[in-house]
Amino acid sequence: MQPVWVRIFVEMVVCVVMGIPVSGDPSKLQPTPTSWPTYRGGSQFHGVAPGTLADDYELTWTFKTGGSVKSSPVVSQNLVFIGSDDQCLYAIDLKSGVKRWEVKTNGAIEAPPIVVGNHVYVGSFDGQLYAVEAATGTVAWKYPTEDKIIGSANWAPIEGNDAGGILVGSYDNHLYFIDAVTGELYWRVATENYVNGGAAVDQGHAYFGACDGGVYVISISKGVQLTRVELNAPIAGTIALKGQAGYIGHYGNQFVKVDLQTQDIKWKFEDLDFPFFSSPGFWEAGSALVFGSAARRIYCVNQENGRLIWKFNTRGKVESSPVVCGDRMIVGSADGWIYLLSMVNGSVIWTYQIGDKLVSSPAVANSMIVIGGEDGVVYAFEPIQCISKDVRLEATNGR
Repeated sequence: MQPVWVRIFVEMVVCVVMGIPVSGDPSKLQPTPTSWPTYRGGSQFHGVAPGTLADDYELTWTFKTGGSVKSSPVVSQNLVFIGSDDQCLYAIDLKSGVKRWEVKTNGAIEAPPIVVGNHVYVGSFDGQLYAVEAATGTVAWKYPTEDKIIGSANWAPIEGNDAGGILVGSYDNHLYFIDAVTGELYWRVATENYVNGGAAVDQGHAYFGACDGGVYVISISKGVQLTRVELNAPIAGTIALKGQAGYIGHYGNQFVKVDLQTQDIKWKFEDLDFPFFSSPGFWEAGSALVFGSAARRIYCVNQENGRLIWKFNTRGKVESSPVVCGDRMIVGSADGWIYLLSMVNGSVIWTYQIGDKLVSSPAVANSMIVIGGEDGVVYAFEPIQCISKDVRLEATNGR
């Protein structure tokens, strides 16, 4: 068998010389009223769910895993997929909270899964990207990187290959592009430090931040770096795209809008001396975006100029990424509370106290809200009027 470095080198040479024709339907990952296939909703990571959020919710089920849940849930085919620090990926029935299956890896799973077609893709602290059959939990393939994977994977189309490919970053300082069906490497691109967040996809390009302080633009067809925008501080979060702009926060205590064509920083938002890990959710009706901060605050700013519209104080860091639904947003906080706020003015509509830290970002699908807690529990909520009397509040234990 060839050494790993030989296989990677040969495959990269073939891809760079030949190129990978990129086309296809990017709407494959767009959320619907009944699905939330990536933890930020779609391939551009807008953080927007269809429909509306209700005025009041009630806990309908909980699911206990064997470790902290820092992973974020995704929803497809009436199943919730989420990882745990107990090293397992779980599939849970959305309506009942009953476990359908679990897959054991060799490391904690803090990365959010992604659902593409009939497969779930997720990275693990064991350094491997797993492709798992969504219906059965059968592992189709796994691809080894050289360090842990914490960020979400993403999907990109390939001409002549309906299944496309999977993009994922690793703590081995590389972004990988892997065939979604075979698990074979198309290419990998080096950075100068860890890749902690996910890579957004638009118009044949991959966009991501790295802990070396750079925002990278990669040609998916060639597997080569086109641009690197320097932000001068480590980037742990996931970028969101809108038009030719990228929105992302960093350890330099700023949240920024970057013109990805001209490489100009269009605006910088600063408040207190705390970093930003949370990714934004867009509110198009108000030309605004909302994101959390380690300063224990949720901020809503103007998309065009970065000016503050409102801010909301919590009692813990907000590393969770908000989901915008209609004129409302939902997010978790390290103070153990879930907050449902108005996008108009930041007023509180509904809250729920979990009691332990919430780093996980919520999923919104089928009128339900799903989120994981560091107490090892996955929580699901429905609008009060939707809850049937025979639904159990405590579902099957995950172990």
